[in-house]
Amino acid sequence: MKYTEIEINQNKIEFHNSILGIEKIIFNEKVVSIKFSILGTIHNFKIEQDDFKITTKYQLFSWNNVELIIERNNEKIYDKYIPTNTKHRIIWFIIGIVIGVLISKIDF
Repeated sequence: MKYTEIEINQNKIEFHNSILGIEKIIFNEKVVSIKFSILGTIHNFKIEQDDFKITTKYQLFSWNNVELIIERNNEKIYDKYIPTNTKHRIIWFIIGIVIGVLISKIDF
């Protein structure tokens, strides 16, 4: 699912994240990085002579819990909090309850 789309100097950067924590960075319609993340990760890629670093940070128990930081050649060019998908939050909440119930039923 696409969380956000940013346009910087006529370049389009898209940030996608799946329910399973797979983050994908798309730069001008080309996938440049895919990583698994639970609490955030760092995507590094190079476009022509520019080095890009995209950092994601998940803030648990917050309504705007994805911070997206974009750096080009070690200079921060974008920093914004992005709200997570409510559907993802509800599904993970239900999964947590189910796991908790299953664990409580196990005799140790």
